[in-house]
Amino acid sequence: MIILNINFENLLSLSHIFIPVLTSVLGYFFGRWHQLFLERRSLDNKRFQSLYLPFQKLYFKKINGAYFYLDMPNQLQSTFLEMLIDNYELADSELQRLIMEFKWVLNASDSTKQEINDKFYEICLVLDNTYRKLAKKLYYPVMKI
Repeated sequence: MIILNINFENLLSLSHIFIPVLTSVLGYFFGRWHQLFLERRSLDNKRFQSLYLPFQKLYFKKINGAYFYLDMPNQLQSTFLEMLIDNYELADSELQRLIMEFKWVLNASDSTKQEINDKFYEICLVLDNTYRKLAKKLYYPVMKI
């Protein structure tokens, strides 16, 4: 049976091995965490700049009042729809679900005006909430609507 005689002097003599190894391992994990942080931030910035910010700006400039999709001019309706569909892959899962439901309601022959406007309202609420979260996370000023 081997008995390890571990004392302070033995640890000091082995510290020239343990300290560089420990420093390397901690440095690797910190570097990996930082790289993942930068990638997430870059993706969030892309989502913010491509979908959420343009939607908010367009809504802020062109619409006065409630989120009524069918009360907007046809050109504006198509602009909003294109923006949502073209950036579908950048939306979060809840927004993706709502965009698909909105397309289905919009294309259904038996949809009422109220159903279409309600679905667009839900999309606008999710977009607004996510816009605010991303703006705070990315340190952008939040536009108040």
